[in-house]
Amino acid sequence: GLVERKPYHGVRLTAKGEKIALTIIRKHRLAERLLTDILEVDWSDAHEKACLLEHAISEDLLPILEKRLGYPKICPHGNPIPSNDGKLEDVECESLTNMKENQRYIIVKIIDERKTNILSLTEKGVKIGACIQLIKKTSKKLVIFVNGKKQAISRLEAESIMVKPVEGAD
Repeated sequence: GLVERKPYHGVRLTAKGEKIALTIIRKHRLAERLLTDILEVDWSDAHEKACLLEHAISEDLLPILEKRLGYPKICPHGNPIPSNDGKLEDVECESLTNMKENQRYIIVKIIDERKTNILSLTEKGVKIGACIQLIKKTSKKLVIFVNGKKQAISRLEAESIMVKPVEGAD
C-alpha cells in the first residue's frame, strides 16, 4: 500500500507512498522551472500549468530536464526540488507575520502559489530573494519596505511569505 492507517493517529505515507509523492513533487517543480526559465511563462501562471504538465513527464526524462535547467534547487516560488534520490533540503524560514518590526528579511518562498496572490505580491515588488524590511504590523495588514518603496500587504498575503533574517542585520 501507499498509506498506512493507525487508529487515533490518522494516516501517513508508507516508504513506497513517500517515494511516489516525492517523484510527483519533483516533476511538478521541475515543470514550473521549465515553464518560467525556458518557456518564459510568468511565475504567476507556472503552478497551474505545471499541474497539467507534471503528468506528461516520464521519470527517464527528469534527469535530462534537470540538466537542461542547470540543476535548480528550488522552484520559482522558492520551494525545494527533491533530488533524484528523494532528498528534500528545505531552508529554515518562517512566515513574515511572525517576524519583528524594524528588522530586515530575505524572502525565501511564497507558499500560496495561486495566481491572484502571486500577481498581487509581484505588483508590490515581492519576489524570491528580495530583501524587505518589516515596518509595521496590524491585525489586518503589514507595511513593508521593498525596492525603495513602502508597500501595504494583507495579513493573508503576509502569511504566505516565508522569510529568514538578513545575516548581520540588527
